[in-house]
Amino acid sequence: MNKITVPFYKSISTTLFRRVFLLYLFIAILTTSLHMLIEFRNTKANINTELKTISKAIEPGITKALWDIHHEQLQSILEGTLSQPSIIAIKVENEYGEEVSFIMDKNLQYKATNQYSRYQIDKQIYELKTDLFYSDSEQLHKTGSLYLYSNHTVVWSRVRFGFILIVVNSLLKSLVLWALFILFAKRIITRPMSAIVDRIQLIKDQGLSIDQPKNISDYGSNEIELLKQTLDAMFDKMKRQQTSLENHSEQLEHTVEERTKELKDAYNSLEKIRDNELRILNSKRQFMSDISHELRTPLSVIKLQIESLEAGIDDIPSHCTKLNFRIDQIDHIIGDLAILAKIDNNELSFDFKPVDIGSLLKDMAASYEPLIESNQLSLEVSIDIDPSLRINADEQRLRQVISNILDNSIKYTAPPGLLCIEARTISDTVIINIKDTKPSVDINEIPNIFERLYRVENSRNRHTGGSGLGLSICKSFIEAHAGNISASISDLGGLSITISIPINREDDIQN
Repeated sequence: MNKITVPFYKSISTTLFRRVFLLYLFIAILTTSLHMLIEFRNTKANINTELKTISKAIEPGITKALWDIHHEQLQSILEGTLSQPSIIAIKVENEYGEEVSFIMDKNLQYKATNQYSRYQIDKQIYELKTDLFYSDSEQLHKTGSLYLYSNHTVVWSRVRFGFILIVVNSLLKSLVLWALFILFAKRIITRPMSAIVDRIQLIKDQGLSIDQPKNISDYGSNEIELLKQTLDAMFDKMKRQQTSLENHSEQLEHTVEERTKELKDAYNSLEKIRDNELRILNSKRQFMSDISHELRTPLSVIKLQIESLEAGIDDIPSHCTKLNFRIDQIDHIIGDLAILAKIDNNELSFDFKPVDIGSLLKDMAASYEPLIESNQLSLEVSIDIDPSLRINADEQRLRQVISNILDNSIKYTAPPGLLCIEARTISDTVIINIKDTKPSVDINEIPNIFERLYRVENSRNRHTGGSGLGLSICKSFIEAHAGNISASISDLGGLSITISIPINREDDIQN
C-alpha cells in the first residue's frame, strides 16, 4: 500500500488547529466583550452614585436659592457643580415645572425638543432628577426640581485604558496558543491516524452489528483522544438512533391503530348524531302534520254544523251543543300545546309544598265516582298510605296528572267495566297505580304511548276528544317531581299506569 502524504497546511492537525483556534478566538472575543460590558456598566453605576452624592450635597443650597429667588447664588452653585468631571449639564426647574436655569459643558451642543423646553444632549445621556423641598417651622414646601446629566463620553473616558489592556491581553494569549500548538501538533497527531482509519474500516465492514469497536492505543494526544471519543460517541449515537427508529416504528404503528379506531368511533358518533337529527326532523314534521289534523277535524265539524244551521236542516240547540263540544275540543288541544311549549322552553313553574297524597287520591276518586257510574263503570279504591305522610309536590299538577289518566280510563274502558285506584309506599317512594278492564293496548305499542300525538288506533279514536298530548304532559309533570311514570298490561285485561314519586316527609321539607 502506497503511503499517502498530505501537505502540512492541509493536514488534520492544521485543520483541527484552525477550528480550535477560531473557537478559542470566538470565546476570547465573547468573554472580552462581556468583561468590557460589565466594566462599562459598573463605571456607569459609579457615575450614577456620584450624581446622587453631588445632588445630595448641593440640594440645600439650590433649595435655599430657589426659595429666596436668588439667581446669582443659584448660578454660582451650578457653575461650581459643573466642574465635576462626571457632570456634563445641570438643569433647575421651579415648583411649576418651568425652567429656571440650564448650564452645560461648552463642548456639547443642545437643542429644545418639545414645547416644555426639555433639553436633549446630542449623545446619549443619563439623567438624575431630585425634587427640592424647603422646610420652614410649619411644613415642607416644594421649591422645584434639580436635574444632573452625564453621558457615555464620561464613562468611556474612565474605562478606555482598561479596555485597551483587556484587548492586548487577549491577543497575547491567542498568539502564545498558536505558537505552542504549531510546535507540538505535527508530532503527536499524525502518527495514530492509521489506527483511526482501521477503526473506521472495521465499522464500515461489520456495520452496527458489532458490540464495540477495537480500542485505540493512548498516544497521550488530547486531539486524538477527542477524535476517538467522538468516534465512540458517533457509534453509540447510531446504535441509539437505530433502536429509537425501531421503537418509533412500533409506536407509529400503535398510534396509527389508535387513530384509526378513534376515527371509526368518531364516524359512528357522527352517524348516530345524523340519525338522531333525522329522527328529530321527522318527529317535527310528523308533529306538525298530526297537530294540523287534530285542529282541522273539529274545525271541519264546526264548519258543517254552521252550514247546517244556515240551511235550516237541524234545530239550533242541538247544533249549539255540538259546536260547544268541538270548540272545547280545540281549546283543550291548544291548552295542551301551550303547556308543552312551556315545558320545552323550561318556562313551566311548579309550586312545591307538602301534600297529603292519600287525601288527594281519595278526594279525586270521590269527585270522579258520579262520572264513572254514568258511563256504566265501577270504581275500586285502595289507599294504603300513612295519614301523616306528606310529599313535596305541586298539588295542582298532580291533580292534573290523575285527572288525565282517569279521563282516559273512562273514555277507553268498555262498559260494564272496572277502574281501580291503588296507592302504597315502598321504601322512600309513593307508588300510585291506576288500571282498568278491557280493551287493552298491544304490548309492542306500550313504550310509545307517552310520545306526543301517539294513538293506539284500535282502542282510541278522535271522536272521543283526545288530543294525544295528555300522557306526554303527565310524563313531564312526574319527571319534574323527580319521579317516574310507566305503562303495562293490566291484570284486569286493560291498561295499567304506574306512578312513583319520592317521599319527603313534612319535617324534612321544613328543614
